[in-house]
Amino acid sequence: MVDSRSEFRSGTIALIARISRISANAKSPAPALLSAALSLSLALTSGTARAGLEITGKYQSKRAAGQVLTPASLQREIESAKRVSFEVLLTQWEIRFGARAALPLLEVASARSRAADPVRYTALMGAARLGGAAVAPRIAPFLRDKLWMMRSGALRALAGLGDTSVGSQTLPLLRDPALVVRLEAVQTVRALKPEGATTELLKAIEDPANYHGGKAQWVPPLALTTLGELSALRDASALARLKGVLARISRKRDPKFHRELSTAIARR
Repeated sequence: MVDSRSEFRSGTIALIARISRISANAKSPAPALLSAALSLSLALTSGTARAGLEITGKYQSKRAAGQVLTPASLQREIESAKRVSFEVLLTQWEIRFGARAALPLLEVASARSRAADPVRYTALMGAARLGGAAVAPRIAPFLRDKLWMMRSGALRALAGLGDTSVGSQTLPLLRDPALVVRLEAVQTVRALKPEGATTELLKAIEDPANYHGGKAQWVPPLALTTLGELSALRDASALARLKGVLARISRKRDPKFHRELSTAIARR
């Protein structure tokens, strides 16, 4: 079984750096808040994730601890959280609202015209944390969001929640225009193991977009590892395709991936 916490941790630093650059000149939550939001997936696999919560299709604004639960009120809290860590903010929401905050947060995440991109991301990850596995089907549509940050966040959340019913919806992101999303997609496919993964992972290894200067760019090696975990390397057609990739890889330019491919093929 894949250690989800370990796998999701690997992409966090790069994502924080990218989001920091994107939001440097934007009116957005404090960097500490974004950093904590990006690491939420590490906590999604802990005991705090609720697989058994039931989320209704509608919600009503209710008063809790003297405050109204609405998308607008939650958005304001995210935007004003200058010196509050995201874990603290989540704890406050959990005490005041519990899982009922998940759907309003998803509305904030959906509000492209009303919320800054980092706010949307924070709301998405908060909804996953508070709603647990029950909100996975509602997070899946964000896999098609126009913003790479949201697509990556949706992948990360779904992998952490472990809902295999939405696994097949993650496969198209192995061909996403953004490299960071493609890498996240491999990690999610590795966690959820959806049907059809073998074919798409082979395509990812073959895809020229995942190579630069004759060297594999993170995606092919992880895809190869995932194929091995799926026992897909026993298939003759898969091995034939990998041999074709090996023939195009320069041992001099990319000795590491060349060696990994050669070893994987030789073992079968």
